Amino acid sequence: MISTFTKIGLALGASGRTLSSTEETSDPTCWLKAYGRGAGEMPLDWVCPDGLEKDGLLCYESCRSGFVNHGGVCSQICPSGFRDDGLYCAKQGSYIKWFGGCAAGFKKTAGVCNRICPSGMRDIGVSCEKADSYIVHP
Repeated sequence: MISTFTKIGLALGASGRTLSSTEETSDPTCWLKAYGRGAGEMPLDWVCPDGLEKDGLLCYESCRSGFVNHGGVCSQICPSGFRDDGLYCAKQGSYIKWFGGCAAGFKKTAGVCNRICPSGMRDIGVSCEKADSYIVHP
C-alpha cells in the first residue's frame, strides 16, 4: 500500500515540479505555507511546585524518607559499600581470597569475597535486589 505522501511525491516528481515552503503557487489545492521555527530552547532554571521534586524534565511526588526517585519509581537508598543502580544495589569492593575467610560483611563464593546483601534484599550475584519500591506520578 502506498502512503498519501508517497503518492504526492510521485505526482510532483512526474510533473517535474517541486514546491518550496515560501513559493507562491496558483495550484488549486490547499498547500500550507510552512516555515521552520527552529528547535527552541529548553528552560533550565525551572523549579517544581512545593511537595514535588524534579527528575529529568518532570516533577514527581517526593519519595518517602529512605527512598530515592529513579524516573518515577521510588526505591530504597543503597547502604554504604553498594552502588545504586535503580532497582538494584551493586556490590562494591569484592576481592579474591583463595585461602581463609573473608572480612566481616563479606562471604566467599569460588574464591571471591563479595559483600553480603542487607537484610530483606535478595542476593542476585553481583547485585542485591531492593526489597521495596513504589511508583510516584508526575
